[in-house]
Amino acid sequence: MSVINRMWTLTTKTDTVRLNTDDDMGLDVGKIEILPNNKSDRFEISYSFKLEIIAENGKDGILWESMMPYKKIKDSLNYFFTTPEHNNMYSEMGSKIKEIKTKFNLKDTAFKKEAANGDYGTYTEDGVIFKNQLCEIPYTELIYLKIDRFIGNKLTETKYLVIDFSIPE
Repeated sequence: MSVINRMWTLTTKTDTVRLNTDDDMGLDVGKIEILPNNKSDRFEISYSFKLEIIAENGKDGILWESMMPYKKIKDSLNYFFTTPEHNNMYSEMGSKIKEIKTKFNLKDTAFKKEAANGDYGTYTEDGVIFKNQLCEIPYTELIYLKIDRFIGNKLTETKYLVIDFSIPE
């Protein structure tokens, strides 16, 4: 097995940046390094994801959505933040999906779905009934990073980084 080391360098003047990647590496990039403007800067990075209940019919769209609470990423060495592993994030999403099913008293159901993108046939998909409609609660491919910059104990700036791990069509 070979491991590919990747280094991303990102410089931004805006408060939100969106990255798109076509592989399934999640946030398994190891560490994020923040380069401070001055030595008194301190950073906190946290991540979140959005969960949605989507109508399966494709017409009614998103019937419910909510951002999960931001969760801090540990600062392992000054300005180096260890990213959460992709498998751990999927496990966390699974736990949140279970909570949503309990909150709304949703029961699992299976349904046949036509294959997309020119594929033929049908396949079985897991779903739920929500608002009297057949719905899906998909695992998200968007990870939201929030980067807070502090000088002393004062929050001076917040930037957001949205990483999209979906495969472009």
